[in-house]
Amino acid sequence: MHRKVSGRFLISIIGALLIIYGISMVLLGITGEKSMAVITDVRREGGELPYARSGKYMFNMSYTFELPNGEVFYGYTKKNSDGVYIKKPNTVVNVKYLEIFPHFNALEEDTRFDAGKLILVAFGLSLIIIVNIRE
Repeated sequence: MHRKVSGRFLISIIGALLIIYGISMVLLGITGEKSMAVITDVRREGGELPYARSGKYMFNMSYTFELPNGEVFYGYTKKNSDGVYIKKPNTVVNVKYLEIFPHFNALEEDTRFDAGKLILVAFGLSLIIIVNIRE
């Protein structure tokens, strides 16, 4: 009994975190402050991804941006691409961040509402609902 409840609780927490992440990224795009950032490093992680089309890789892109008060913050993002359209180091990009907590930041293109965030929220909701249905 205890094991069953703790498993449901853990999966419900994972579902809630997926929902929070999906919604918070969209809200960051709406309410966040905008700043210019510079790509500092681009690294390809691992080998080719196992997709139907070959040539896809996972890239880790690091960036740095400065607040109006001169304080410097860092961030990173992961991109799934073939490498042709990946931004190169020293490229200027736009970043969104929370003014009260600049550690929470993302590239502006990652904060737009898209199907990926909708899928995260839907999957999180379905996890919570499915796991907590009483028989």
